[in-house]
Amino acid sequence: MFDLREYAEGVSKFDAEWHVDHDTTVRRWDEEIAGIRSFETVPSELRDAGIVAIHDLVHHLVMVQSGDDRAWVHGSPQDTQVKYLRWIGQICLWRLYLATNPSRVQWSRWLRSTAVDRIVASNRELMITKNRNYGSSWSVMRASDITGTLHTKSHRITELESGTKNEHESTEDNYRDILNYVIFAMIRLSMEGGAPYGG
Repeated sequence: MFDLREYAEGVSKFDAEWHVDHDTTVRRWDEEIAGIRSFETVPSELRDAGIVAIHDLVHHLVMVQSGDDRAWVHGSPQDTQVKYLRWIGQICLWRLYLATNPSRVQWSRWLRSTAVDRIVASNRELMITKNRNYGSSWSVMRASDITGTLHTKSHRITELESGTKNEHESTEDNYRDILNYVIFAMIRLSMEGGAPYGG
């Protein structure tokens, strides 16, 4: 017989074990965005494909997480996920950069540009505001659950770019959300793996 009280106690225990407090979230966010910016740059064909590339990378994340041997694998499954997540993060930064900087800088330098500094600072404030308003609910999601959110957000961008109108959100809003969920997914991966992964 299903015991609702026992189930609730189990959920509470899981939440307590995996919960990440606000200060830790901010500190880890700073570490992960630095990792995205210092990581090997995403190939230009993926960068220029924008949301199409994000769709493909998310699809391959799902394949890696489900153990599908057809996925592109670079090292261990965890290293592969980190690589794809950091590339998705870089593509988001690039799309946000282009939204306010029509003249492109040299690709090898743009990740460390002051324009990207401003994007990162703005996204950091967005993360802090949402984390204070909603708590660290993301921290009790598994990395694979967050991948599902990335899938939903990427499809929303496709709808908006194809002409769907919504006065309450924009493609930039969704790129910002994807960037933050990418960082949360990397934090969760390190928690699930039992130790921080390499840069």
